[in-house]
Amino acid sequence: MKTIATGLRLAPLRPKLALSMSLHVALSHGGHPERLARRPWQVWAMGLLLLAAAVFRLMAGVDPAHLQRWLAPAASCFLLGTVAWMSLVFPAVRASTARGA
Repeated sequence: MKTIATGLRLAPLRPKLALSMSLHVALSHGGHPERLARRPWQVWAMGLLLLAAAVFRLMAGVDPAHLQRWLAPAASCFLLGTVAWMSLVFPAVRASTARGA
């Protein structure tokens, strides 16, 4: 039972982990490891937005009477976080695809 409770508490952090890992893989294997050495604003934006999404999602569980009040900003923050991720990864992937073509 302890593992299930731990898994539920960590569930909102899984998307952040997945996007962070995919960002690292896309940039390093896409021929742009120099972007990993810098601190681009997109990484900060993605991290903060996904953290906010996790907090809003946790609040939905704490206050189920106002479920939509918490899920709407959670979804918005997650969507904006993925847009920040895409704005960093897409140009790198596009450039490496153009070189390979």
